Amino acid sequence: MQRPQHGGNRAWGAAIAGCPAEAILDFSASLNPLGPPQSVLQALARALSAPDPVVISRYPDPDYRELRACLARRWAVDPEWIFVGNGAAELLTWAARDAQGREVWLPRPAFGDYERALRAAGVTLRGLDLWPSQGSPTLALLQKGIRADKTGRVLWLNNPHNPTGRLFLRQDLLPLLTQFEQVVVDEAFMDFLPGDAPQELPPLDAGSEVGELPRSQTLIPHLEAHPNTIVIRSLTKFFTLPGLRIG
Repeated sequence: MQRPQHGGNRAWGAAIAGCPAEAILDFSASLNPLGPPQSVLQALARALSAPDPVVISRYPDPDYRELRACLARRWAVDPEWIFVGNGAAELLTWAARDAQGREVWLPRPAFGDYERALRAAGVTLRGLDLWPSQGSPTLALLQKGIRADKTGRVLWLNNPHNPTGRLFLRQDLLPLLTQFEQVVVDEAFMDFLPGDAPQELPPLDAGSEVGELPRSQTLIPHLEAHPNTIVIRSLTKFFTLPGLRIG
């Protein structure tokens, strides 16, 4: 049986071990061991028990207008800035295609889907070795050898970093945003940081604004000042919802 390219394939592991998939304790996908929030499970139950037509019996809104409005209020951004995809993997594929013809700087080791998407898009890939013994990498490695002309230069990184667990401080990342034509930051693990816990949102029709965001290192509040920056978030890791495929 061919080895899967991504973690979380319990069916493959169960076939190798000769046991039911439910007997597998999976450490391969870096999911929150606490499982999905009860509020999400309750919302799913309500949706599935609603009168006809049941929500899964019809096509969803392809523009995700309600979800984008909710996320826009959560992060105090324009809904037009938000693109919803079939998991973060789809968004990585689109971002890689957007980088075609350019040089992509990628700190490594890195999540395997980055290189898969970038190589499939045919970009020029420049790997930067990143190890804990090298100290802070943001200025020492990423700014090393940067040309004055940023045309055609793209930076991809994730924060907090997988697999080293290192957190890039926002104060170190902000100067880099002006050094590249485009910057893609995967914040799939950002919700695990103290101070970045999700807030309760008012109802969609309340018309209220979200107040000051909790202390965190996300770059989302800086997108207006740096329109060349793409931040990717996911419901998979912190909320343990990989089956919903929302990025």
